[in-house]
Amino acid sequence: MTRKAVELALEGNTAALRMCLDRLMVPRRDRAVALAMQQVRDAGDLAPAMAAIMTAAGRGEISPGEGLGYARLVDVLLKAIDAHGFEQRLQELEKRTAASS
Repeated sequence: MTRKAVELALEGNTAALRMCLDRLMVPRRDRAVALAMQQVRDAGDLAPAMAAIMTAAGRGEISPGEGLGYARLVDVLLKAIDAHGFEQRLQELEKRTAASS
């Protein structure tokens, strides 16, 4: 039966291909993890957020992989805060330039 599924997959049968791939690569199932940390509103809140992640990982409350996932979220937030700040500064410069022209 397995051989037939592989043959069908090799012939282009997408259902058979999906079945074979599902057996080879188990879908990742993330778990919801509660992590107590303060609300992050600006760049000043990022260091305490990272400290909370590191503490939770160190205590075994979250896995190192989960800690890495949280750290990536903090990094994305930092980039968003930076981009927002840049946009605000750029708009202010454009207003000043337009006003002085």
